[in-house]
This record gives sequence, structure tokens and C-alpha cells, in this order.
Amino acid sequence: MEARVNPCRPDCPERSATCHVECEAYNAFRHWKEEEYRLRAARAALDEADAARGKKIRRDVHQRGLDGKRRRK
Repeated sequence: MEARVNPCRPDCPERSATCHVECEAYNAFRHWKEEEYRLRAARAALDEADAARGKKIRRDVHQRGLDGKRRRK
């Protein structure tokens, strides 16, 4: 992933109260960040699914053993 820097700066000569609505550079940056956040959320959802699957597998192995048969207590 490439690192981008927010183009909105306090010392910007074209800064105004409506800057985030009108500024093309900021809008491009915002859309890029939203896409990055969307990809990060999708990756986190996949990681969460893998973690849940691993927990279920470990629980089943603990209850039934590796061969899938009931463990005697």
C-alpha cells in the first residue's frame, strides 16, 4: 500500500470554511482513504472468520480428540 499524506494543511493559501467540500486534492485523498478503510475492513473480516474457525477446530479436538471419536474420561 502506498502512503499518502493529507493535502489539507493549516498554512494552505486556499483554505476556507468549505475547503473539504470544494478541494479536489482533498476529495481525491478522502476517496483513496475510504477505499483503504474498506479493504482493511474486508481483511479484518476474513481474519476474524479464520480465528473463529480455529477456535471451533480446537474445541472439537479437545472434546473428541484428533481422530474424531469421543474421548473417554
